[in-house]
Amino acid sequence: MAFIRKVFTLLGACSLEELSGLRAYVRSATLVAKKGYLAALLEEILPYWPEFGENMPEKEVLFARAFPERHFDDKAWRYALSDISGLIEDFWLDRTAHSDAVERQLRLMTILESRGLDKPYRQAQRHLEALIRANELQGHAGFMLTWQYLDRQHKASIRDSLRKHEEHLQGASDALDRLYYLEKLTYACAMQERMHVLQGDLDTGISDAWIRHLEERDCFGVPLIRLYFLAFNMQQHEENTAHYKALVDILDKEGLNLPLEDIKAAYRMAINYCARNIRQGKEEYAAEALSLYITGIERSVLLDKGLLSPWTFTNIVKLGLRSGQLEWTEAFINTYSDQLPAQHRKNALYFNKAEWYFYAGKYEEAQTILLNVALNDLNYYLGSRVLLAKIYAQSGAEEALLSLIASFTAFIKRNREISAGLKQTYLRFCTLLWKINKSTPRHREALAREIREAPLLTDRTWLLQQLDAHHNTPQHD
Repeated sequence: MAFIRKVFTLLGACSLEELSGLRAYVRSATLVAKKGYLAALLEEILPYWPEFGENMPEKEVLFARAFPERHFDDKAWRYALSDISGLIEDFWLDRTAHSDAVERQLRLMTILESRGLDKPYRQAQRHLEALIRANELQGHAGFMLTWQYLDRQHKASIRDSLRKHEEHLQGASDALDRLYYLEKLTYACAMQERMHVLQGDLDTGISDAWIRHLEERDCFGVPLIRLYFLAFNMQQHEENTAHYKALVDILDKEGLNLPLEDIKAAYRMAINYCARNIRQGKEEYAAEALSLYITGIERSVLLDKGLLSPWTFTNIVKLGLRSGQLEWTEAFINTYSDQLPAQHRKNALYFNKAEWYFYAGKYEEAQTILLNVALNDLNYYLGSRVLLAKIYAQSGAEEALLSLIASFTAFIKRNREISAGLKQTYLRFCTLLWKINKSTPRHREALAREIREAPLLTDRTWLLQQLDAHHNTPQHD
């Protein structure tokens, strides 16, 4: 079953336009290899594309049609499926190789240089230079190809003993430096982001001396390297807001001139920086985060093929509600819910409508719609438990609230995937909400101070409001 499943998976990933090309490719490849039965088997399978449902014939029937002169042989069946899987992968690789004209030309230069064909080599070189100019290559792929090109030039100049050998040597060395620092910073930023969310201790391998060298070289004068340099320092030294401000400044000024994937990554890192500061009680970062989100959507940076991530959607709703913009947030939900990916739309819509109903004071509606949220995703589980606790607290359902706090606390402590920082954030929320519910007026000031000074905490402002509401409500024995 594994073999047929792989073939179905690969074929299901093909577009309708690709299928005709795949058919021709398999016919050609099998003609040379004298394995025409593979092309025949593919033709028997393709009519059921892309679903490959239960109406497909049994494997014995498909085998008999592709191998009319043979009795069914399970081993031969598995080998045939494995061969078809390999042909599909080869087809994709072949298409990629032909579609990337720059990389293909670079490989051609390598072949021509190794054979000592000087004139064709120089023609290929001029062609490659024209392609690089026409494609305006930039970003990681551009850095890589620039280094490969200059490295090839350097090696060719060694063979020819050209006087400009030193020029090519310096260019190749500088290009390799730029490529290395860009890739290293990209990995380091990804590691920092990972450690902020999940458990783990990753070594970025970046020392103070390494950072000083980059500063001395002014990030090689490359805006993209400076972007990741600032992002790394922002993550490494979160108390120094200068790095965050400088990063946002680059996004404002260079945001349309840098590669889209890198701008997306920078927006995400800046927004996550704001989120961590919000959890520390710095409410001014809520406006910062919302501004980054809205700008990112307006520039289509935070859209993927016109679609909005459910987490981006949820975070914008939360920030809008926290700032008291109920009408704006409702309009945002109604406007952008259609741009959510189809497979995530219901969950995101139900969860965020529940949030909106809660902030609108419609607690029964919020609790009812929250029941529709599937909790198999950790983010939705954590968010839903917090929202349900707030609903119980606001509704005065003390017994249900205490039971939820106990079960939620146990879940957080047992879960090994949640980072230490996130565990502290949610455990403190549970502890403080329990204390509020059990507190008397003499505890009020100390508890308010504990909430305000907690280093990591979700819904800090709501907890302070809940403390005030609890002590403004007559207490009963």
